[in-house]
Amino acid sequence: MPTASPNTALPRPWPLLVAAALGLALALWAISRPREAPDSHLRRRIDAIDWSAPGPQASNLLVDADPRLRAAACRALAAAGSPDAAPLLVPRASDTDWRVRAAAFEGLRRIGPPLDPPLRDTPLAAREQVLLDWLDTRAAPSGAPLASRLCDLYANTGPVEFGRPLAARCLHCHAGPDPKPFAEADACAACHADVHAQWAASAHAQSLTHLRLATVNPRTRKPEPMDFGDVRGIHCFACHRPDAAAHANAPRQDPAETCPHAFDTDRTPHNACAECHTDTHRQWTQWLKGPQPRMADWPPGQLDAAFTGDRRSCADCHMPPADPEARSPRTRHDWSARRNTALLAKGVHIHASPERGPDGTALRLTLTNLSGHAFPAGSSRRAVHLYAAAGAEPEQWVAALTRARRAPAPGMNHAATADAPDPDARQPPLAPGEQRTLLVNLPDGAAGWAFRLVYVRYAANPDAYAVEFISRKTGTPF
Repeated sequence: MPTASPNTALPRPWPLLVAAALGLALALWAISRPREAPDSHLRRRIDAIDWSAPGPQASNLLVDADPRLRAAACRALAAAGSPDAAPLLVPRASDTDWRVRAAAFEGLRRIGPPLDPPLRDTPLAAREQVLLDWLDTRAAPSGAPLASRLCDLYANTGPVEFGRPLAARCLHCHAGPDPKPFAEADACAACHADVHAQWAASAHAQSLTHLRLATVNPRTRKPEPMDFGDVRGIHCFACHRPDAAAHANAPRQDPAETCPHAFDTDRTPHNACAECHTDTHRQWTQWLKGPQPRMADWPPGQLDAAFTGDRRSCADCHMPPADPEARSPRTRHDWSARRNTALLAKGVHIHASPERGPDGTALRLTLTNLSGHAFPAGSSRRAVHLYAAAGAEPEQWVAALTRARRAPAPGMNHAATADAPDPDARQPPLAPGEQRTLLVNLPDGAAGWAFRLVYVRYAANPDAYAVEFISRKTGTPF
């Protein structure tokens, strides 16, 4: 019978015992060590922000992809009692996640006026009506009702859903009180081909194209884009009503003079504009009281900063005559604004002068608002960026004039040099008639300086649409 050789090594059990002991020790350590709560990283992000003065970081958390973080941000914002809380909480009351809606409604209830907070199982239309009633009684810091700023409140606000009550408020401005299909304006084109072409390409005619409203599909209970059919924007009949007197007049050479529609004479043009452009109209009434800075006719280029008595209204600048020398001049219907660089350049005057101070050479930039309203005007998403440079030095971002709550996106030389301001820094728009001076530190001995102004349609994303409308250079050395 074969026997084992005395030199054959038998397996020893101690390596297995050591491995088992190490595994047991690791298991015991994992069980006994303090565990971080699943939501603690969210809490750290919330606690890192000063909610009493919410800035861009707070706005970004309120639209975060994680609904738990959005809800926690709503609760933190309401608890801080910030005066800026209401505009930030309103869109979260339309959030697609019921937990976020509940936190937002609770926050709005705490801010006041009293609000009965509909929560998870309340139908969409019912909770929207409660929200709209609340907005009608709540004034923004500017004094205008928050309900008049729905576009600003819901701009770039992440996952939200709209029901019919809220969408109807949006459509009142974006499609007029009596929305009409785009094709119905073809009848106007028969006599007013040029005016129709101007209107068809205007922001008014296409004012629904940039609205991204989502409604809840009653079958799937999921948000989906709202369908407006052939209604694209504001129709001719929003401002022009049937004119019975035109048919009573004798026929004239120009058939347009016997048009069956005429501008609604029961309201002045600027009051018609005020129905949607509430803040801008309020700024215009402030401008009427003066001062009204303007460029004098003589001597040419002279700035008259103390002028008063100008009575021009919205149509004088935004609907000028197509042919001022015509027998019956008709106004243009393209409503020139941000896409008209010549008009933008007329709205502000900028004077630059170098000076020496205790900290070296500086460029003094004085901006004067020549428009009849704030500059830039309109939505808080608008911005005007000011850049300056000395000689061959890199360009500096001097300021962003905007009411936007969120920070500008990276790019466009926002922080080109160490002298540039923090990219989160913003200044309010120029008030009607305001002059504002900014100082830019520049190196000594530079062989000249330059500056430029850039209009940005979306302050949070300057690369979406930006146009340079003022650019000047000089070879004068410092």
